[in-house]
Amino acid sequence: ERTSLDPAQASEAESATRQRALSLTREKEDRILALNPNRVTGGDLRGALAGVPAPRLILIHGGIATVIPKMVSFSQFLTGMGYPAASIRNADGTYTFSCYESSDKIAGAIAWYYEKEGLRPMMVGHSQGGFQAVKILRLLASPSSRKLHVWNPLTWTEESRSEITDPLTGRARPVAGLQLPYATSVAAGGLTRMLPNQWDMTFTLRQIPNSVQDFTGFYKGRDLLGGDFLGYGSSNQFKSTGSARVRNIELPAAWKHREIPDTKHLLRNQATIDRINAYAPGNKALEVVEPNADTLNPDTIHLFWAEDVWYSIKKHWVLELQRLIRARRTLHRDVR
Repeated sequence: ERTSLDPAQASEAESATRQRALSLTREKEDRILALNPNRVTGGDLRGALAGVPAPRLILIHGGIATVIPKMVSFSQFLTGMGYPAASIRNADGTYTFSCYESSDKIAGAIAWYYEKEGLRPMMVGHSQGGFQAVKILRLLASPSSRKLHVWNPLTWTEESRSEITDPLTGRARPVAGLQLPYATSVAAGGLTRMLPNQWDMTFTLRQIPNSVQDFTGFYKGRDLLGGDFLGYGSSNQFKSTGSARVRNIELPAAWKHREIPDTKHLLRNQATIDRINAYAPGNKALEVVEPNADTLNPDTIHLFWAEDVWYSIKKHWVLELQRLIRARRTLHRDVR
């Protein structure tokens, strides 16, 4: 159950959220605009990106309690790599959303965060959480006539409005039609398709709509819980239904379905951290990660998944900041 803040606490937390979004100095903005989003280095994280706001990360865990600590481990990995904890931690102290929570609520909370922070949120879904991420993308892809209500993630209540003030233009816009910069799903499918809460995704799980710019789908072989036909074949690959850029990555079959987000152990070694920050993906629409000593080593297991997701998160962190800075400077010139 969600624990909501009382009105006074919620007002204070919302004010702090707005302040973080407005905290950049002109010098800091210039340094961020000079960054290359495709090559965000460890030095960039310690320099231009240190202490700056970041897009809200919606981490969605799977359907049983034992997977929650695994996604929390991923949140610890992210903060250890330099991502602000304030952009992951929820108001009630949790770090994840559940695959059983209403997708309408999460979509409405995403709109709230965008309005208050000026940075479009990103989503990472594991197992049934991957189903949930695609459900939310499909909701956001609804026509503007569809009334998706804003949800306040501080009080966890539905607001009476289905529009937000776009922070980049100052104009009203519906929640429906909002496009996210990045989302990803790992190990979604398989027997979990048979659960009643997933029946509405029977034919649409692998179809990615225009409500996201970049999407990466991860699957693995011998995956009864998260892979169609045991995770083998093209039936596991996600496809764009329009403008979304979609990549697919097949992970080693030896990895355990429930364990994949468990990644905080990768922070133990500075050489591993440097390797993660130096990683850049290839241009293939489908990539297969071959099992080897690296992918099966307990010290580096899940490394490829973590570095690929981290690459996309930090890339879009920079792009969202640059988008916000340029929009504010344009708006300021227009006002003058």
